[in-house]
Amino acid sequence: APAVVAVDLPPVPPVVLTDVPPIEPLALDLAPLTSPLSVAAAAPALGASGGGGTGGGTGAGAGRARGPGTGGEGGYIFPPDPRGAIVPPLDGVPRAVRGRPHRVTWWIAADGGIERVEVSPPIRDERYRREFLERMRSYTFTPARTPDGRAVPGVVTIIVTP
Repeated sequence: APAVVAVDLPPVPPVVLTDVPPIEPLALDLAPLTSPLSVAAAAPALGASGGGGTGGGTGAGAGRARGPGTGGEGGYIFPPDPRGAIVPPLDGVPRAVRGRPHRVTWWIAADGGIERVEVSPPIRDERYRREFLERMRSYTFTPARTPDGRAVPGVVTIIVTP
C-alpha cells in the first residue's frame, strides 16, 4: 500500500455576507370581482298581499357527511362492523412486513359475508400473504345498515400492523 503523503491545501477563501435589499412590492392591476348571482325582486312588505304567501327558492349549504348516502336517500348508512378484534398472524412474520401498517379493506355483502379482501401495500412473501389473507377472510362482520335497520352491502377499511 502506498504511504500517506501530506499535502498543503490553499487557505479557504473568506465568505463575505452582504445585506439582501428588500423586495419591492409589485403593483397588480386586477379587474374588479363580479358576482354571478343577482337579486331578482325585493320581497313585498308584510301584509301587502292580503294573506298567505307563496314562494320558492334554491340554496346551497354545507354539512357533515356520515356515510355513502345523500340527503335525499333517507339518511345515513352505518358501516359494517367487525365481530371481535382484527389480529394478523404473528408467527413467522417476514422482516419486510413486521411493524409496517397495512390497509386491509373488506367488501361485506348484505348478509354479512365477505365478498373481497384487499391489502395495501401488497405483501410480497407468498407464504405469509396466503396466511394473512386467509386470516382476514376468516373474520365475521355485521353488515352495513340503513337507519331503519335494513342490511345493505358495505366497505370497511382497518389498519393492521403485523
